[in-house]
Amino acid sequence: MSYTRIRDLDNANFGTLNASKNGYVVSYDSASNTFILISTDNVLEESVADNDLPNDFIDVMETEIDLDNVKFNGVDGGSF
Repeated sequence: MSYTRIRDLDNANFGTLNASKNGYVVSYDSASNTFILISTDNVLEESVADNDLPNDFIDVMETEIDLDNVKFNGVDGGSF
């Protein structure tokens, strides 16, 4: 069988796709063997769940990012 959209896969469980899912990303849930949508907040929370970010990462962040130069114009993740 040929699929053209990820939401058509047999193991995709995205629920209702509407404006409430804006900002969500696709993740694979190994426990249920399905692709799901999770919020970017959850991605960030999970990445620091063990309270152990690599020191090299922290060093780069502290030296490379000047908050006065950060401009956010939104993120375009495409459409489903």
